[in-house]
Formats: sequence, C-alpha cells, structure tokens
Amino acid sequence: MSGEVQAIGQQLAQAVAVMMDPMVPQQQRHQAFQFLEEFKETSPLGSQCGFFLSTIENTAAVRHFGLKILEDIVKARWNDMSPDEKVFIKNNLLKMVESGTNPILQEQNHIKDQLAKIIVELIKREWPQQWPSLLSELDSLCQMGETQTELVMFVLLRLVEDVALLQTLEQNQRRREIYSALTANMEEIFRFLFGLLENHYKAYLANINNEQGNKHCKVSMSILNTFTSLVEWVPMQHIMANNKYLLHCLTHLLKDDRLQMYAAECLLVVVGWKAGKTTDRAQILSLFETEFMQQLFMATQAAEQHALEENHYNFMKKMVQILTVLGEQLCNLWTKESPRHGLPNLRIYLDALIAFTRHPSHTVNHFANELWAKFFRHPDISTDETF
Repeated sequence: MSGEVQAIGQQLAQAVAVMMDPMVPQQQRHQAFQFLEEFKETSPLGSQCGFFLSTIENTAAVRHFGLKILEDIVKARWNDMSPDEKVFIKNNLLKMVESGTNPILQEQNHIKDQLAKIIVELIKREWPQQWPSLLSELDSLCQMGETQTELVMFVLLRLVEDVALLQTLEQNQRRREIYSALTANMEEIFRFLFGLLENHYKAYLANINNEQGNKHCKVSMSILNTFTSLVEWVPMQHIMANNKYLLHCLTHLLKDDRLQMYAAECLLVVVGWKAGKTTDRAQILSLFETEFMQQLFMATQAAEQHALEENHYNFMKKMVQILTVLGEQLCNLWTKESPRHGLPNLRIYLDALIAFTRHPSHTVNHFANELWAKFFRHPDISTDETF
C-alpha cells in the first residue's frame, strides 16, 4: 500500500473520529463531515482508501465508513471504472470475506451487513453475464469456516431481498436478468443451503455447550433466515422437493430452543405462500399429516408450559400464528368442487383451535377467533358437519 494512501487514510480516520465524537464542537464536526464527503465525491484514491479504512485494526466506526466509501464508489462510478480497478475491488472484497473481518461471534452485525451490501451491489452489476462463477466462489468461501459462511448468507439474503422481495433495484431489465438467474439456479441454491444446514446443525449438536457450538448455531440461524427470504416467492416444487425435506427440517428444529424461532419464521412464510397456482398451494395442506402436525402441536404445548417466560411466549404466539395461517389456507382451498373432508388430523386441529379461543393471551385467542370467523363466513365450510 502506497504511503499516500496510508497518509490520506489516517486523515480520514481522524475525521471520522471527530465527526462521531459528541464532545467535539458542532462546527468542527461539520467540517470533518464536509471533508469526508468531498473525499468520497472527488478522490481518485477512493477504493484504495476504503480498503485501508476497512481493516480490522481500525474502530468499527472507521471500518464502516471505509465500507461505505466502497459502496458509494461502486454505485456511482462502476460503469466508468477501468477493468483493472473493477478486478481490484472485486478481489479485495472477496479477500475481506475470506479473512478481513473479526471472528463470527465478535464481529458486529452492521459491519457484516455493510460488507454484504457492497458485494450485492457488485452482483447487481456483474452477475450472471460478467461473473458466471459467483455461486461456485460463494461455495468455496463457505468451505473456509463459520465466519465466511455467515457472511455468504448475509450476501444471499440481501440479494434476494433487493431483487425478489423489496425489488429495490431501479433498472427493471437488470432486475429481471438477476431474478431469472436466481430462478434458474434455485435447485442448486437449495441443495447448497441444505448441505450447509445439515453440516452446521450436526456440528452445533456435537459442540452444544462450547464456543464452537455457538458459532455453528449462529451460522444455522443465518441459513434459516436465507431460507425464509427464498420460500416466499420460489415455486412450490423447491419447497416440497426431496419428499418435503424442508418441512421435515423446519418441524424438527422447532424442538431446539435456540433455533426454533428462526424455523418458525420460515414455516410461517411457507404456510402463507401465495406465489403460485391453487394446485401448488394445496400441497401446503400436507402439514396436516401426522408426522408434521404432531411436531407442530408438541412445540406449541412445550412453549405454553413456559408461557410466563418471554421467549417461550413469543414462540408460542408464532406457533399459533402458523396453525391459524394454515387454517386460512384451508379456508381458501376448500370449495364445493374440492372439499377437504379427508384431511388427516382435521378434528384434532379444530379441537386445538377451540382451546386457543379460551387462551388467556388476547393475542392467541384473537388469532383463533379471527380464523373461526372466516370458517363461519365460508359458504361450504360453514355447512360442513366436521366443523
């Protein structure tokens, strides 16, 4: 690194420290802010200084500012950059994921998120045409350890949010291209995520009472968050693939105190799925099968036994929400032409729903009573003897 970059980087770090210090007079803080903004807009050394500031030797505020410089440069100047500078930025960002952050349990979330944000900005401009090896490179990073895997999950999560969920990508053509690339690679992405979840969950169970177990648990949480962002919009065939493997994983994880809320969030999105045909949505009713319904009831009952503890109460509310949203799907799918009398465990489900209406929690009985109202208003369900 050149002496000039180092000297300017140190000036920038001092300016960040001044700007963030509440004890410094307002005028000085404003001058520091103007200096930093002017540097971002005009300096040809922006990317080099950004990487200098982002190193783990600096404070979190300075590192975040360094990453923000890189983000702004990519957003504003990418199309005008030389190929060499593009390669420099891309390679150094991947190196930062590889070894440029603190370990998974020590690194702050806003640093992880900002790093992921820049990589996603690159992906928006380069993938799949100019960066066909992206998915294999992300896979290689995941082989390096828990810290890298979690950062890759942050990248995938933000990419899916920007392109498919929030649709914040301004250029519609690029959004369609990336959306198509995600869809075309979805089978591979799901297989990749399943492999990671299996490995890290097993490692977590094998080291459940030590720091290594905490690392694997944190990665498992990130993987479940990524699944949650995907299942809202992917075709049902991926959710039900491999003999409903995702449903088996999620219902199994409801028993784990640390992962149950993440699994429940994902399951709630699955039961509320509305992205396709009625015939596809009907597959969600497979959750009435004994192997799944038993797990749902057991998790709900276990949480209710500790309902005075906040975490368990919140989880219980989430489970009741899953069961009532499942009932809403039943309500939408039940027609005169296709009544759902033959659903396994329907009577048991309805008995549980009645119990929820008497629950002391206003939230729980509100969920249940709202669903009963929908059942009673339904022209076919309201006259069915099962109800």
